[in-house]
Amino acid sequence: MPCSSSATCRTSRRAVSPRAVLGLSKRLDEAGLQLVIGDTDYRREREEALVHAFLSRKPEAIVLTPDGHTPRTLRLLADAGVPVTEIWEEPE
Repeated sequence: MPCSSSATCRTSRRAVSPRAVLGLSKRLDEAGLQLVIGDTDYRREREEALVHAFLSRKPEAIVLTPDGHTPRTLRLLADAGVPVTEIWEEPE
């Protein structure tokens, strides 16, 4: 069974860079991983639910967008012990 890396995206209703998603997917594929994506819709509670669901599948890593995270999300990530990366920061 292939291992996975999970990513949460801000929203699918706005343009998420296809090049960024394809680039991430390609790099993970080269490492023998598959990408699983969840849409947060800019809602921290939605991100929390996605992180909980992703962690139940035991991913190799989690990729998040830097929108701020609930205290529970941060605890889940810390307790999981998997690498976490934040990407797609918007310029101020």
